[in-house]
Parts: sequence; structure tokens; C-alpha cells
Amino acid sequence: MDGVLAKDGPMEIIAKYFGKKEVKREDRLDQDCGADSGDRIDLSLELSEQLDVHIPDAVVEKICDAQTVGEVIDYVNQLPT
Repeated sequence: MDGVLAKDGPMEIIAKYFGKKEVKREDRLDQDCGADSGDRIDLSLELSEQLDVHIPDAVVEKICDAQTVGEVIDYVNQLPT
């Protein structure tokens, strides 16, 4: 994803992934961000790459089931660094 900087956190990466200036924790992935199931998988890969962390399959599944940006952030923040 072009324009993502190493200092960007999950919130900034999610916003840039969906082509938005910013997102809020309460934003719904489907309605506010326009995410479908494929987008959620790709977002998981993007977060893994940009944050330089391994996201286990179980967490990818949780991200795919997440309803809001905040849920995705919470799952990512629980990963070991």
C-alpha cells in the first residue's frame, strides 16, 4: 500500500488501506469502510507487513469476523511484538 510509513500504527494503516483520511474505532468495516471478506483478509496481510508482526490464522479469522475498526485494532494490539 503506497504512502504507509513505518511509524504508522494500525489506525493509520486501516485508514490508508480503505483510502480514507482517518477512521474511528466505532467505524463499521462493512458500512463505513466498504470492506468485504476479501478486503478483511487483505487488510490482515497489510497490517502484518506494515507492522512487521506475524498474525496467526486464528487472529486473521477474528479480524475477518470483526464488525468495527476498533475490534481490528484490539486484535492487533494483543499480538506479541
